[in-house]
This record gives sequence, structure tokens and C-alpha cells, in this order.
Amino acid sequence: MQKFLAKLASILVTTVVAANSVLAGSAAHAQTINSAADLAAKCGSPSSADRMDCAVTIAMQLELAAALAKATTDGKAVCQRPGTSMQDLRMTFDKWARTHPDQLQMPAARAILIALGEAYPC
Repeated sequence: MQKFLAKLASILVTTVVAANSVLAGSAAHAQTINSAADLAAKCGSPSSADRMDCAVTIAMQLELAAALAKATTDGKAVCQRPGTSMQDLRMTFDKWARTHPDQLQMPAARAILIALGEAYPC
């Protein structure tokens, strides 16, 4: 399972960097969310643009994780309840990041799966 999560995280990071580049239209923006610390800074920022970056990143990660899980297994990594908003997901990640500062050097994609997987287990 660890090996699967590491491979999944690597794929997710590559996807997020590419998607951020497309969304922002600049390579500079694509470099801003690489680690869990970068994502935590966006999620906890007072800037609505930063919080939107956080929410979009989380949404992309969940969609990709679901697609990869379906393609490789019948399982899911995250099972949020119906009605869970993007703000709920952003706040959940933000809380996890503040309580796990020792884990903020890992790739953002892996941190999202861990944080949201703990909060919304299947």
C-alpha cells in the first residue's frame, strides 16, 4: 500500500503542476504548490485567491485519485460524505497541516490523500 501511495503521489504531483500551469497561464504559478507546506500556506491564507488555489488543487487531487483507484482497484482513498463542500475539504486539510507540521515536507498530493483519508475514511 505504501508503494502504491508513493506512486500515486508522484503522478498526482506531476498532474497538479501541469494543471496549475494551465489554470494560471504561467510557469511561475505552477511552482507554487509543490509540498504540503506550500498547500497549507494557500489553504490557511487570508487571500481568497490563495484559498481558491487550495480548493482547486484538492479537487483535482481527489478526482485523479478516484480515477486511479478505479483503474487499479475497486477501492477509494477518500470517501467524503455527500454534501461535503470544497470549503470543508480545504478547512480539513488546513487543520491537518497545522497539527502535523512535521509532515509538511512531503509532496502536496500525498499529504492531501493522507489528511483527507484520515478525515473521510472509506
